[in-house]
Amino acid sequence: MFAIPRPFRGHYGIIQRNAIRSWTLLQPAPQIILTGIDEGTAEIAKEFNLRHIPEISYNELGTPRLDSIHLEAEKASEHNLLCIVNADIILFNDFMEAVATMTNHSSPALMVGQRWNLDVQEYIDFGSDWERDLRLKLIADGQLGPRTGEDYIVYPKGFIQDMPPFLVGRSYADGWLLFEARAKGLQLIEATSAVTAVHQNHDYTHISMAIGGMVDDPQTNHNSILSGGPSRMLIMKDRTHILNADGIKPARDLWRLWRFIRTYQILKPSVPLPIRAVLGPVNVLINAGRQMLTWTRVIRPYRGPRHG
Repeated sequence: MFAIPRPFRGHYGIIQRNAIRSWTLLQPAPQIILTGIDEGTAEIAKEFNLRHIPEISYNELGTPRLDSIHLEAEKASEHNLLCIVNADIILFNDFMEAVATMTNHSSPALMVGQRWNLDVQEYIDFGSDWERDLRLKLIADGQLGPRTGEDYIVYPKGFIQDMPPFLVGRSYADGWLLFEARAKGLQLIEATSAVTAVHQNHDYTHISMAIGGMVDDPQTNHNSILSGGPSRMLIMKDRTHILNADGIKPARDLWRLWRFIRTYQILKPSVPLPIRAVLGPVNVLINAGRQMLTWTRVIRPYRGPRHG
């Protein structure tokens, strides 16, 4: 598993140390790789005896490039599965259990899951019964996060080829990864029911916002252009399988049908002609209906991602 931490200062220093310390307690112990040269990264890696890769690429503003991070992590990885995880995510051992289940799965897959949002202001005492205490706090104060944010992504080594130079900490890269997985025939497993991933709430002052909470950030716009647009973006709800206490099962619901209708031209271009003959006009009608609803202001036009 690998991450690109922000500088270990103030609140970010607290929550990132909490997260990384939780990873070091996972069993069986994963290989943990920290990347980048931000303040405190080398020191934390040395303290916890983790692999540190400072040699990654940055853009002209000093923002790390995600393609470089994936490439260097894959070179250093000792395992057939990799996981990119945000440096503020606390993990319990149910994460490793889910990875083990995925390892034994019969088909190549990518695994994601929703996070739980929780206010954490202090260092966690990992010498106590910290997992029980944190789970109780989640029950009392935690909120399940949206299905549009992938704070951990587990994927097979060699899956990512020719990744665009996405920038870290901005939207669109995760949606591109999910789309690439489906386009290459990988199954998409949602593990929300099996994995409790705790996101320690923080500010988003590094991203420029417009009136109404919309993102108005040049580096986010950069990622948007590289992604290929909304038609080449998937979210967690586009999963093909679900991992829960019963194992990995196919996802069967109306959302799968809806997304098949909306994405078949890109993801399933070889569907039989009779099906294409039906779905083509259906999509035309859907697009016309959405446009009409936008003109009448029943729904809002898509103006980019929100945060918060």
